[in-house]
Amino acid sequence: MLNVIQKLIVLIAIPLFLFSPSHLYAKDKITVMASIPPLQYFVEQIGKDRVDVFSMMNSSSNPHVYEPSPKQLAFLNKADIYIKVGSGIEFELAWMNKIIALNPKMLVCNSSKGIFIISSKDPHVWSSVLNAKTMAMNIFNTLVAFDPEHDSLDVEIRKKLAKSNLKSFIVFHPSWAYFARDYGLEQMPIEVDGKEPSAKNLEYIISFANKHNIKTVITGPQFNHKSADVVAKEIKGRVEFVDNLSKDYVGNIKKLVEMLSSN
Repeated sequence: MLNVIQKLIVLIAIPLFLFSPSHLYAKDKITVMASIPPLQYFVEQIGKDRVDVFSMMNSSSNPHVYEPSPKQLAFLNKADIYIKVGSGIEFELAWMNKIIALNPKMLVCNSSKGIFIISSKDPHVWSSVLNAKTMAMNIFNTLVAFDPEHDSLDVEIRKKLAKSNLKSFIVFHPSWAYFARDYGLEQMPIEVDGKEPSAKNLEYIISFANKHNIKTVITGPQFNHKSADVVAKEIKGRVEFVDNLSKDYVGNIKKLVEMLSSN
């Protein structure tokens, strides 16, 4: 059953769909391009069968160095809406002006509007479930058909983490700071400003892990996990892979929480 906030969002959303610009309804579906797969997921949940949604990147892309293909740039001429992350991700800083110039009539949505940015060096705002709600609302100022599982997910996470007494966790790339903030956790990254750690850094991280009894090192498929393997070996732990760009947003968050709570 929808809660009061969700009902209000539905009431707001109905007139938005009824009175949207007519060019959006010139064909059967609205064509939407999103920067990353999690945003693609949000749009699909909101628009359902009214939208065709595509992502510039896939889960194997590195958003910090990604460049779109000529085919993707050409496709943007067909897009009605572009959903950008808007949190300072390098791809968008380098390409958004060019993308807009390719299709000036395309509506551009800043999905991070209203979100507090922890650091200009950390654009991974979507790793926060609370931020995800804001991002979904920003897409069309609605959560018309947004998956209600997102509302229960925050409660589920808090219960699991409370039982585990988890306070800190180790990651290779610092992409979970917003998630950590939401749940009072400390994220300890191995990578330092996009660079492999020094021997001194590794020594500190290993000491940190032993002090906090951490046995799991989280990394993603986009990165070289050599340093993560070194840390895991030294702490007699394991490396676990969680894809921060996974399109299966809910499943991916649950996977992360399961790994952390069973540390």
